[in-house]
Amino acid sequence: MIALVLALVTLLPMTALAEQIHDSSALNVQSTRTAPLSIGEVLARIELTHPLLRAMGAERTKARAKILKALGAWEPQVKNYIQTERYNTWNLTTAFDIPSQHTTGYADSTVQVGHPWGFTVEGGLRSGFGDRGNARIAYPPDLLGTYQQQHFYYGGSFHLLRGFMVNEENAQFQQAELSGPQAEIKVAQKRQDLYLAGAVQYWDWQVAVRQAEMVKRALAVAEERVVQVEGLAKGGKVAPLDVVEVSQEVQKRREAAIAAQRK
Repeated sequence: MIALVLALVTLLPMTALAEQIHDSSALNVQSTRTAPLSIGEVLARIELTHPLLRAMGAERTKARAKILKALGAWEPQVKNYIQTERYNTWNLTTAFDIPSQHTTGYADSTVQVGHPWGFTVEGGLRSGFGDRGNARIAYPPDLLGTYQQQHFYYGGSFHLLRGFMVNEENAQFQQAELSGPQAEIKVAQKRQDLYLAGAVQYWDWQVAVRQAEMVKRALAVAEERVVQVEGLAKGGKVAPLDVVEVSQEVQKRREAAIAAQRK
């Protein structure tokens, strides 16, 4: 039993270490890429990671914010209004020189909602209060609240001539709605500009790669030519000056290959 435990303790670290090495090598293989990017991959990376294009995405957010700001002109509004009066009354038949003081008033709670066409509707509850009883103030009785001095009310307003359907708030809302398509146009224009710049750079790079490959092939041909000429010169079939000339040609092509790699 002790031997089995020792064997497990010995093998577990080795297994964990082997798994870690396997995972790290897999990550290295995934992160290492030798194949060149295609034009589609270049454009996809521009779409996802280019900072200018991501910054232009803020235009959409600004357009939505303008629409929300314009819609705020017709958000429901809750208003509370309280009016209180204190007055004196005299009884001329008894003690006309001793006035009676009373307090009365009402509190209105109103909800007002506007519409882009220019009309407004509102409704609320009026609650009367004071130290003096009054008659019922709600007519018809259907509008009566929970007691005699409380009732519901409603109303509305609209412009008869100017301002109906064509008002300042509605004009601002329509302008805000246009900011959405304008933002999309700006983003599309910036995307096309970045795509064009990326495509030009990509094909310039492709041309440079092809030119570098051609220069390398020419260098390989010149090096093979040097080997052949050196063999012929050793056999006395060509002059040593020919070896010098082909060596100079190899040097020129090597310099051209280095310059092509730097592009």
